[in-house]
Amino acid sequence: MDKALHFLDQAANGFVLGKNRSGEATAWSRKVILLFHFNRENEALGLIREAGEKWKAPPLTAFPAYLEGHRALLQGDFHRALSLLNRALQDNAAFPDDPYLRILRRDTELDAGIAGILSDRLPQLLAIYGVNGAPATRKEAAAGETHLRNVLALNQQLRQTKLERLLPAADFGKSEADAHNFLGLDAWMKGSREEALRHLVAAGEWSRRAGFPAAELRGLLFQGELGLQWEEGIEGRQAAELLLERADRYRASRYRVWARLIMARYEARTGRNREAIGLLQEAAAIIEAERSGLKAEMLDEICRRQRRAVYESLVELLTGEGMVSEALTAAEKAKSLMTVDLLSGQELGRNPAERERIREEVALGEAIRGLQRTILQLSDEATADNLRERLKHAEAAYRDWLDRIGGEDENLLSLIAVRGADPVALQRLLDENTTLFDYFATAGSLYVWAIHRGMIHQERIDLSREELRTLVFSFLAAIRDRNKRKTESISRKAYDLLLKPVIPFVSGERIGFIPDDALVYLPFAALNYRGKFLAEGFSIFQLPAADLFHSAMGGKGARGLRILAFGNPDLEDEALDLHYAPRELEQIRKRIGGATVLLGPDASEANAEEMPAGYDILHFAVRGQFFPEEILNSGLLLTPGAGQDGRLTIREIFGLRFQGRGVVLSGCDPLPEQDPEGKGLLAMQRAFLNTGSPAVISTLWLRDDKAAAHFMELFYRQLDRKVSFADALRAAQIHLLREGQPPYVWAAFVLTGGY
Repeated sequence: MDKALHFLDQAANGFVLGKNRSGEATAWSRKVILLFHFNRENEALGLIREAGEKWKAPPLTAFPAYLEGHRALLQGDFHRALSLLNRALQDNAAFPDDPYLRILRRDTELDAGIAGILSDRLPQLLAIYGVNGAPATRKEAAAGETHLRNVLALNQQLRQTKLERLLPAADFGKSEADAHNFLGLDAWMKGSREEALRHLVAAGEWSRRAGFPAAELRGLLFQGELGLQWEEGIEGRQAAELLLERADRYRASRYRVWARLIMARYEARTGRNREAIGLLQEAAAIIEAERSGLKAEMLDEICRRQRRAVYESLVELLTGEGMVSEALTAAEKAKSLMTVDLLSGQELGRNPAERERIREEVALGEAIRGLQRTILQLSDEATADNLRERLKHAEAAYRDWLDRIGGEDENLLSLIAVRGADPVALQRLLDENTTLFDYFATAGSLYVWAIHRGMIHQERIDLSREELRTLVFSFLAAIRDRNKRKTESISRKAYDLLLKPVIPFVSGERIGFIPDDALVYLPFAALNYRGKFLAEGFSIFQLPAADLFHSAMGGKGARGLRILAFGNPDLEDEALDLHYAPRELEQIRKRIGGATVLLGPDASEANAEEMPAGYDILHFAVRGQFFPEEILNSGLLLTPGAGQDGRLTIREIFGLRFQGRGVVLSGCDPLPEQDPEGKGLLAMQRAFLNTGSPAVISTLWLRDDKAAAHFMELFYRQLDRKVSFADALRAAQIHLLREGQPPYVWAAFVLTGGY
């Protein structure tokens, strides 16, 4: 690579001496693209900024616009990519005789074509894995098809210029391969099977001729998926088999996983379930042995979904084979995967030693990522073989690192590597009075395991992921609207669907729910149970994942009441104020003599980070603000200070330590419809559990502040009587029930963690 960069630098200098500005910009752009492909992004970004300052008028402005568009495409931001690439095409529209600008136009057309097709077709690809998105508009895809056909025409023109001698044959082959690949994808999505196969076969020929592994794997992948859509898809199965062989050869982990998922679907379709399970277990092992946050570039979203699909398919097939415990472990690994993906690459250590370990993990992961990306761009087999050996050693080093961390810090390992619960070990942790209901949502079904010390029982519920979300969100809407009749109707329906199949297997008077997807937002306490509410029959708690049960129970038995409470921060935005927060905290101060209450300027982010040591309970009567597109920037709104914006983010909470009794968040305002998987609320809860707190009480919706103040007075009254968090929460809920209050007032509060 360094030789190639040196050659491009020399070429650029030669063009400068010859006063050939478009030639100079072409060499410059090729260098940037090379840096992107070989994982040297910071250098590439520096050159793009330099190009933007250097070339400020058309046609040369087309070069930085193209490079920015190329980067947006690699990041999967197709709409931004199209905006930048269309600008580059406009700036490069009136110079057909300049061969270097013609090369730029071809490259821009290629990226614009890919971005256009993926912006429309990606939702259809995602639908294969049970993700319902916006329907394809065909507007961008049609424009994308035109762009890609322009690529093929421009290649024909370039072959007839003097530049044909200067451009390596691989240059033409790579652009032809990618153009045919995405034309094939578009034809497949339009239902034109023969046209799709024709393009994909051509893409394979061009990619092999050019020595372009990335395009070869993409084409085989598209063929494999295409074959699954037609019953007679022999070509698809053959492509999937070849994809598996090639992906293993290139050590391309994302394609290794995807190939096994496709092959498993072929096997399951012919009734070979055991073979399918074996393939899926291989795919799961690949996921679990690497840094989960490795980016799949423009296909990152679909690759993230198909990793989840590996575990969903495993749960379905293992259930069909009667392997109940194995299915439960697979379901828990899928939940772990969501956390690991969310936190990947973040420096979340709670102390210098943990932060150093995280930096080690990031460095190892980046080394693997760089080698994987480089291998997929190389046409030189000897160099590729050498890099594959280096990659094997890097992967082995990463596995050794995981093993070492697993022996030193199991909590840290759970944040950076996919792990599942051991069902037998989980049973041993349960007391005689506690039953767990562990839910797992797939595209077509909902699975639930009833777990207590004596047995594990599984049920499959005929409820799709989308139907589950509709049920939960309609229940929330009825509660928020205080529509008693509708709330009662949906409550009965939700009980019949979600609890009735497993309630006979309850042992004891305490239920722990481990929700999945939209069930994160379901107020289980408000479900109908024998004509009453579930809260009247059982003490209830929740867990983000089964493997947290052991650590959550570590603080069981603590009864201290040294409280540090925050409320009414200076936000300079009255719409964000919780006006009854001072009253809420004053009630706590009156009830609990040792409470420290911080209001206004004292309710600051700095104090929240620095003061918790020595307290048993942290209470935040502040707004919890959620950003579905930036989960880790969600957080608690506090008073800003020097160098601080006032938002105690989830990212920052993961780095804190609090070894008290519990945390209370009385002002969370999650956005279920915008984050149907519940990632934001789960991350907030898990972040506080990660600090060392065994329990977190949070809200599923933002209630009337006056009602919240009354609820908290009842809750702390119970805590003052030396009862547990779970019993205090339940007592407060039942008290309000007997006052005739609707679920809106009392059901928003949920306990996550130890009871």
